[in-house]
Amino acid sequence: MGGARQASSSGAPSLQLSPGEAGNDFQGQLVDLQKRERLAVGYLREKINQLLQVMGTLPLRAEELDDETLFALDPLGIIGDAFAQVLEHLQQTNEELALARDEVRAIFDSVGAAILVVDREGRIQACNQRTQEVFFPELDGVVGRFCKDIICRQPVPPSNCLLRHLLKGGGRSAEGDFTLDERHFHVVATTLSDNQRLASQVALVYTDLTQRRRMEQSLRETEERLRTIVGSVQAGILLIDAEDHRIVDVNDKAVELIGVPRSAIVGYCCQEFVCPAACGECPITDLGQEADNSERWLLRANGERVPVLKTVTTIVLGGRRHLLESFIDLSARKEAEQALQQSERKYRSLYVNMREGVALNELVYDDCDRPVDYRVLDVNPAFAQILGQAPEAIQGELASEIYGQPIPPHMEVFARVAESGQPANFESKWDLLDREFHLSVFSPGEGRFATVLEDITDRKHAEREMERLAYFDVLTGLPNRSLFRDRLEQALALAGRGGQQVALMFLDLDQFKEVNDTLGHATGDQLLILVAERLSQCVRRSDTVARLGGDEFVIILSGVNGETDAGAMARKVLDVLSAPVAVAEREIFITGSLGIALYPHDGRDAEALIRNADAAMYQAKEQGDTCRFYTAAMNAQALERLLLGNDLRRALERDEFFLVYQPQINVATGRIIGMEALIRWRHPELGLLPPAQFIPLAEETGLILPIGRWVLETACSQARAWQLAGFQPLMVSVNISGRQFREADLPTTIAEILERTGLDAEYLELEITETILMENAQATRNALETFKEMGLQLAIDDFGTGYSSLSYLKHFPIDRLKIDRSFVSDITEHADDAAIAEAIIALAHSLHLKVIAEGVETREQLEFLRSRRCDEMQGFYFRRPETETVFSQMLSAGLMVEGVCPFGG
Repeated sequence: MGGARQASSSGAPSLQLSPGEAGNDFQGQLVDLQKRERLAVGYLREKINQLLQVMGTLPLRAEELDDETLFALDPLGIIGDAFAQVLEHLQQTNEELALARDEVRAIFDSVGAAILVVDREGRIQACNQRTQEVFFPELDGVVGRFCKDIICRQPVPPSNCLLRHLLKGGGRSAEGDFTLDERHFHVVATTLSDNQRLASQVALVYTDLTQRRRMEQSLRETEERLRTIVGSVQAGILLIDAEDHRIVDVNDKAVELIGVPRSAIVGYCCQEFVCPAACGECPITDLGQEADNSERWLLRANGERVPVLKTVTTIVLGGRRHLLESFIDLSARKEAEQALQQSERKYRSLYVNMREGVALNELVYDDCDRPVDYRVLDVNPAFAQILGQAPEAIQGELASEIYGQPIPPHMEVFARVAESGQPANFESKWDLLDREFHLSVFSPGEGRFATVLEDITDRKHAEREMERLAYFDVLTGLPNRSLFRDRLEQALALAGRGGQQVALMFLDLDQFKEVNDTLGHATGDQLLILVAERLSQCVRRSDTVARLGGDEFVIILSGVNGETDAGAMARKVLDVLSAPVAVAEREIFITGSLGIALYPHDGRDAEALIRNADAAMYQAKEQGDTCRFYTAAMNAQALERLLLGNDLRRALERDEFFLVYQPQINVATGRIIGMEALIRWRHPELGLLPPAQFIPLAEETGLILPIGRWVLETACSQARAWQLAGFQPLMVSVNISGRQFREADLPTTIAEILERTGLDAEYLELEITETILMENAQATRNALETFKEMGLQLAIDDFGTGYSSLSYLKHFPIDRLKIDRSFVSDITEHADDAAIAEAIIALAHSLHLKVIAEGVETREQLEFLRSRRCDEMQGFYFRRPETETVFSQMLSAGLMVEGVCPFGG
């Protein structure tokens, strides 16, 4: 029995489970516990068999008895003392098993994983506290119950699948994942076998992965954010293994900067990208050393050098030291810096070279924090030049010392600008420098201000001069039209309040145009100046003498006693004008025409008074060297003149002008050799108007230019049309006015007309008056030579009515002289006219010029001129000016003219 106890104490299985072991492999501990129980029962059966064999009393074997029968044999006394020893050992074993089971239960419940043990029928054999909390929180107990009765949701499907798989011999373990109520689990199923090694139970261990999954998701999101950030930064980033110098990772910007694919960078030694020494260091250098914002050169794959800002930081990843290297492309910044430097140089150059003086200043405060002075920090050369000092002598000095005043000029304005930041602009006259300036003041920062000085002295002088020019006549210094109008309105207003009269005189100089044309504009200007001085001496200080332009003057007489005072002043003015004037070493006699209108009798406002005085002046001019007071009848004439001028402006548009043609006859042959084109105006209300009624007005208004162009084009077009109709080519003569002749583009205009009409230049003759030719002899000669080079014919019209220098005349490229009709009309009755005609014919022939007489109306005139060898004639005796239609009929009848016998026969 002692041996049995020894065996019991030494050979009985014992369950020794430490908390650490249970925690590490709970399923293994559980299997070991069941194994120990089976060993204990087996040991009991073995001892009972020994007793039965010794006693030999029962034909039984312990294997044939169940556990209850074995323990029931004790009352029969069969086992005896030996069985008592067995019972003692079993009791000890049970106590150890109970203790082990308590330890296992404690470990079982303390494990963080949910554990569920299920038998082959699906009955729950065991579960720990975690299982109860996770899957069955609403049930008090689940051991012994079928899974299908208490589990109606996950994890039944994955658990059942694992159970069926393992119990059918699908292996000893299986695992899977599932989600329950937004919680993630990993389940591991392990079979628990009996003595016959059949899978009698399955242990299911559920691990809650929710937190880990959340952490993994958060980690993934963080990694994605970091990768996005790293990928989007404008810096190239390399991660380099510090031990083998291989590139572990690289961002997109680095790939872009290096210029090779990512696959050609990652995994390669960074030294393969090191620049040659000749080009400086690339970003991937100085391995193992941290660098802080050092500028380097990156050599790209294409050989291009790129300036970069490099930073290297050491980090540890996975226990290995790495270098995190970043580099920023500085190309744009370098270009911007270069542009900034260029801009700074440019603006510095502007600052240094600008005409305006510029100074940067800083306020100086007293002990009470009040601005009392300022210090000049910087000035440009222009500012220093204004002060007459070198820039170095001004910079850093106080303004009070520079200007020699305790309080610098404009200190209050400067302080306000510097402290408020609001700019200021004003003008200032510096008596110290005797100059005027425009100051622009602005603040570049608190307590500072900049001043820009523009010297406006000359501009102010110019403005004052412009103001003078705006109100005073440049030539004479008299008030001009604007100031005259202002003074007239003031005089009328004052007279209206005081019940007084005002006389307005319009003065126009007679023969001034002739003086201007013959003696030149300089002489004419000098004459106007002398006239202005004489007129100013005639009037009182309260009166006004003004020049309206040209040779027109006006006089405002305030406080006059009607026509008596006005008439006396008018006689005084005319007497002063009648005195000879010495100009350019010549003595000139000049007269004037004066028109007078009285306020309020002849007009109650300035406009009416001016209009009526002007009308009176025109009336006086018609009579010459006289004075006229305004009458109502004058307005009718002025109105007629005004209306005619308005109609004249529209006559071309309305096609109211037409030409008539007067034939020119060769006296020797009696044949038509040309015609003169003469303009007529078919007025819609006044009827047919001759040139004398509208040509002077056209000259005065300037409408003669478009009218003259129309005459030239129409005459040339008609002459060419007659040629194309098969008639003998005839020369057409066209009168050119003085205003036309002075136009610089007249040759161009004529050339264009000839080209458009197709008329050869030799068939166009220009008739120019003697007076026009002598206005400027040299300019006239140049113009005439231009016309001759074009192939035109030239004639002097109205010869003998003006005065010309024969020395000039012989140099003019003239073809014909035209005797004026005023001499021809009385040629047979007055010896003087006959003598003049004879002289003109003789002069022309001596200069090898042809002579044509106009206005021949009688047989006697014809015979006289023919006897004096006049070459050509025109006039009513031969034919009146005819329209295009009648002249065409005349050409069809032949070129011979009745009444002219060839060769005087």
